[in-house]
Amino acid sequence: MSSSRSGPRFFSSLELDSWRDEAHQAGKRLLNKRKALEKVADKLRPQLAPAASVLAENLQWTLDRLVAARGHASALYQQLGAIGGLRLPAGWLPTAPDAERQLHQACEATEISRVLLREHPAMWALFEAGFGPADLELLERLRSGWQAWRGALHCGPAEFAFWAGESGWHEAWQRDGSSWLAALKTDGLLPVQRWGAALAHADVLAEAGLTEFRTQLLRGVIDPDEAEEAYRRGVATTALAERLRAGEVEYFDAQLHDTHIDQFETVAARLRAALPEHLPSVLVRRRPFNPHERRGRVADFTAELRRKRGGRSFRELFQSYPDIVLALTPCVLVSPASAGHFLAPDAARFDLVVFDEASQIRVAEAIGAMGRGTSVVVVGDSKQMPPTTVMQASHGEEEDAPDSGPVPEDLDSILSEAVESGLPQRWLSWHYRSRDESLIAFSNRYYYDNKLSSLPSPGADPDAGVRWRRVDGQFDRGESRTNAVEAREVVAEIVRRLREPATRADSIGVVTFNVQQRDLILDLLEDSTDPLVRERMSEDETEPIFVKNLENVQGDERDVILFSLAFSTNPETGKLPLNFGPLSQTGGERRLNVAITRARRQVVLFSSFDPGDIDLARTTAIGTRHLRAYCELAASGVDRLGDLSSTRRQRRDRIREEVAAAIRTRGHEVITGHGLSDFTVDIAVRVPGAPRWQVAVILDGPQWSARPTVADRDSAPAYLRGIMGWPELVRFWLPAWVRDRAAILDRVDAAVERAVGAQARAAAEARTAAEAQLAAAARAALEAAAAEEQPEPSTPVADPFSGEQVRAIVSERRGPTPTQSPAEVAVEPMSFQPYEPTLVGDTTDLDVVRSSARVQAAVRAVLREVIATEGPVEQHRLARLTLKCFDLHKTNADRRASVLALVDPGTLRVHPIGTFAWPSTLDPEAWRGFRRARNSSDRDFDEIAPEEIVNAVCHALASARRAEQDLLRATLERLGYRRLTEKIESRLRYGLEFGQERGRIARDPDGRYRLGPTT
Repeated sequence: MSSSRSGPRFFSSLELDSWRDEAHQAGKRLLNKRKALEKVADKLRPQLAPAASVLAENLQWTLDRLVAARGHASALYQQLGAIGGLRLPAGWLPTAPDAERQLHQACEATEISRVLLREHPAMWALFEAGFGPADLELLERLRSGWQAWRGALHCGPAEFAFWAGESGWHEAWQRDGSSWLAALKTDGLLPVQRWGAALAHADVLAEAGLTEFRTQLLRGVIDPDEAEEAYRRGVATTALAERLRAGEVEYFDAQLHDTHIDQFETVAARLRAALPEHLPSVLVRRRPFNPHERRGRVADFTAELRRKRGGRSFRELFQSYPDIVLALTPCVLVSPASAGHFLAPDAARFDLVVFDEASQIRVAEAIGAMGRGTSVVVVGDSKQMPPTTVMQASHGEEEDAPDSGPVPEDLDSILSEAVESGLPQRWLSWHYRSRDESLIAFSNRYYYDNKLSSLPSPGADPDAGVRWRRVDGQFDRGESRTNAVEAREVVAEIVRRLREPATRADSIGVVTFNVQQRDLILDLLEDSTDPLVRERMSEDETEPIFVKNLENVQGDERDVILFSLAFSTNPETGKLPLNFGPLSQTGGERRLNVAITRARRQVVLFSSFDPGDIDLARTTAIGTRHLRAYCELAASGVDRLGDLSSTRRQRRDRIREEVAAAIRTRGHEVITGHGLSDFTVDIAVRVPGAPRWQVAVILDGPQWSARPTVADRDSAPAYLRGIMGWPELVRFWLPAWVRDRAAILDRVDAAVERAVGAQARAAAEARTAAEAQLAAAARAALEAAAAEEQPEPSTPVADPFSGEQVRAIVSERRGPTPTQSPAEVAVEPMSFQPYEPTLVGDTTDLDVVRSSARVQAAVRAVLREVIATEGPVEQHRLARLTLKCFDLHKTNADRRASVLALVDPGTLRVHPIGTFAWPSTLDPEAWRGFRRARNSSDRDFDEIAPEEIVNAVCHALASARRAEQDLLRATLERLGYRRLTEKIESRLRYGLEFGQERGRIARDPDGRYRLGPTT
């Protein structure tokens, strides 16, 4: 029985105790027990709640519980009365049905009173004074109005707590209420509604777990205009941290990773080096016989090999002892035709038959070798020359082309048959031969659909890449079918390269279109008395000079290929016959591909016609059309190479762009995606103005990740230094960049500094080598002169190697003295050696140059040194180089004038295009030399004296007359420049006029130039 079954005041009744005692006495009776209990129960039932009941058998237990509950209720009442501030309703009893609810209300009221008393004493006093009905109505209006206001603002507990702060609602309302009311009167509800909508949208952020972002946005920490960017930045930062953790590169050690790569490359190199020695030893151990046996088949085989007479043929030996032969030499190298001749069909079965250069193997030749193997691998390039047979030329559309005699007819190869049969293919895409990427770029685009991966080169090497040499030759369409002028130019180029220190070590090959031109060049080389030529033609050379025609050059390679086109326009019609022999036939483009891919370092194209002379309207032959495109590429220089990579789609790499921009802030010149194939240098770096790129930066970006093997990803970049000649290589790892960008940029700075230093040392070594060569030539000239003019015995013989005489000969090599006959001086180009400034003072010296005799003496010494090194030298260049020796790199007119005032006027020679200072050892009227710039940055073209230009023109005219444009380009090439700009052409034309005035150059009525009478 609970308070819900009995009246609340029943518990205070004194009868409850007597009823309990009567019930216990009745329970002890032996007779009429139930009747006695029912009598007590009848007294209790009037106190029960409606629908409640009590059973006689439970009466004692019920009354005991009631008495106990009364005691507990009394104790609870006393405890609640002892709580200060707790005000229970009048007449409250713990046993009342709603006692618990009333108690909670009292406790809540007490807590509110406590807060009000502490935080709002004035409001508490108001409550203490009591409320009337009007006060309660006002409070209810305030409560409902505030709730409506919060609802309009979408203000949740977090926003309310932020707004109220520590001061509480009352003070916060006093602070903001009046301004809110004023804003409502001025602007209406729209700002409130907007703020509410903003909060509603912001709630989405909280629901997505972005509580901190929502708080910063609402509090104004994040500018609303930058909210999207801030969100994306936060997501990116979080995603980056998660990816670093997931990839276990959160604590990535770039230096350790680079060490692992170096170790991998070292071990791989050792493995490759060990295999040639390891594999033979393995084969020897696997031999199933003892080679020293004295009886049996092995002994018989050994005896057969030792026979000097009557021995068996190789075919018979192989057929009788196939197991022994294959155990001794399991790899047999043989041509397809020899396989059928030397190996009987039933002699042995090979596990593997490999055809190399399969594009040149006919199907009939290959069948026999294929039948002797269990499996076959066919290796070849379908874009190179197929098997051929000789046929008579058919010119078809070339009605103006003369008969060129027999030409090869293409046949089917085992490679084309395998491709057409749908055999499984494996594409080998890496190209390692070319030391300059432009050598393979043309073929990669026109023949290999840009699928070849080639290594980018740092560029600006005058002795690398594809070069055009225009020759004023004429092809003899009569009996000789040669171009003599072009042949002599090729031989002269070979001689020049063998004498030039920078190119002397390069191996050389010559390719011609026809056999007759090949034979002519070969005869000229074999008849040469030049010891360098004869030495390099010797078969004892590792790579002697070869001269081959288009049909038999496949498989050969050299550092430099000189390609003689030989053909020229018809002097009567002015048209170029478009019959280029096999090149004009179907598939002729494959022969062109072979010819232009034989070089490792450079291709020089000798041509007696211009690219535009190949009239595409008159031919449909692919080979002829490709020849014109290749000639245009060679003639236009490296600027045209951009077109070759236009089909390669570049993906935007934001990280690469970010790194490149950061490197630029360090003052370096930068280009991204440097290269002409799918393998590119991510970022190429150099100091501003440097002629070639100095540092290759390789990133671990999408291109790196897409490479399928460890060797492709981590070994190939190392070839940039070993094969392509990049001075420095920096590997970039994204985790290291994320952690410490400054360290990566410092590495790039250090690499650039090392590259600059290495190039300076190389330039100094080159100058030393050139001076040594010059001195050796001087000694040789003195020795020869002494041998020819022996003095009388009584005449004392001067030491031919005295310092004064050597210096005199050196001066003669630079240019003859006035007493020499110009015709006796050999005009051979020399490399231009730029002066390297060395600090001799600082800018404070220059401040007193007009008054200090000491500084003037120092400046004059530098001026003499510069003139002696570079003379003739243009006066402004002279001033700049001199000022650099005093640590002044940015000059102005006043500074230059202060230095030039100290130049000896007798050394200056004035022209309309500039003033030039000449060394005392050179006579401008008699000097016949000129210098070839190794890089166009060595000196600007407008810093070349007109006398030097005239000398280069005369050198170009030494072999034949030339048309004006041809002469201009030939002169430009001899001086080491590629692009014929309008400014350069103007100076060259002045040189032509100056040379004609001096009688060095003459112009014939047909407009062609030749050497003049005073050359």
